[in-house]
Amino acid sequence: MYNAGTKVRITGWRSFTGTILAANEVALTIQEAPGFVAIIRRDPASTAPLQWRCAGRPVEVCVMPDATFRKRLDDLMKRSPR
Repeated sequence: MYNAGTKVRITGWRSFTGTILAANEVALTIQEAPGFVAIIRRDPASTAPLQWRCAGRPVEVCVMPDATFRKRLDDLMKRSPR
């Protein structure tokens, strides 16, 4: 699902962007900045097993597109008639 090195955006109770350092089924370790790490978790035994939580509050994890995708999208937008 999530791999180390993937850039993600976290939104909800706490919003930030970062890079995944480690990932498994129930926890993501995300580096926000050098020296700042956030761990978000989910509880498979809860009533919302697919919901990620940061400090016990719900958040949403969105994978950010990589640089090559952004460049291709920008090139396409420049070529599109307005």
